[in-house]
Amino acid sequence: MMKNKLFLGGIIIASLLCLTCTAHAFTVDVDGKLDEWGVIPGPWGDSTWTPKSGITGIVDDYEPGTDGGYVSPGWGGQAFDVEAMYMTNDIDNLYFAIVTGFPQSGAPGYTYIPGDIGLDLDKNGFYEYGICVKNRNSTFKKGNLYKVTSASAWANGLWTLKDPLSNPTYLNSFSGEQDFGGTNLTYNDDYYSADNHWVIEGYIPVLAFGSDWEHGKEIGAHWTMSCGNNYLNLDYTTTPEPATLSLLGLGILGLMGFRKKKKGRV
Repeated sequence: MMKNKLFLGGIIIASLLCLTCTAHAFTVDVDGKLDEWGVIPGPWGDSTWTPKSGITGIVDDYEPGTDGGYVSPGWGGQAFDVEAMYMTNDIDNLYFAIVTGFPQSGAPGYTYIPGDIGLDLDKNGFYEYGICVKNRNSTFKKGNLYKVTSASAWANGLWTLKDPLSNPTYLNSFSGEQDFGGTNLTYNDDYYSADNHWVIEGYIPVLAFGSDWEHGKEIGAHWTMSCGNNYLNLDYTTTPEPATLSLLGLGILGLMGFRKKKKGRV
């Protein structure tokens, strides 16, 4: 019986160590290729949308020829489709990936442009941070993280009145900025172009969020284009710190010891 308990305790500790390692195992090449995510965009019905373990995702892939190109709340079919969004983190970085039919250069024949990624770190319905996905001017640079303090900082799409959830679109003002040289984000316009899929991929160091960042907390992410024809919202729970996992393991072992003493009583 003692050997079994020791063996069980060893399994628990080993499992917790594995969980701790997992929090550091994911890396992003920031090349617009989703191999490390376990995702393979392709023709309709031939895509792999389920990511690897430890990655949270949401999928809303448009089926060509359906509903006259309606992608909700607007129209446009594949060219305006926001197909999938993924997120994960480790102790150092928050990683993200978005698959869309909307090119970085904008929709052909229209003036609409890609929106910025909105992050709601306290789930109050307001996106306090924005990640710029396209160079727009000397102020807004691809890969930069911007902190905003008012809803007016976000430019609204055409569908604002019809569906408020189609906002925000892109930033037009900000109150703080972290510049990572634009090297932590890519908007891949060619790797999956044969199937009209474009990938936004990158990461942000969690230190850039300051005291707003908490491990083990639910946050919200959002992306759309400037017209707001289609969008995705992702609810993501950040990975707990390794120290938290270790405390959990100690708690489990403590319960095992308590049960042992209880059974030994007459």
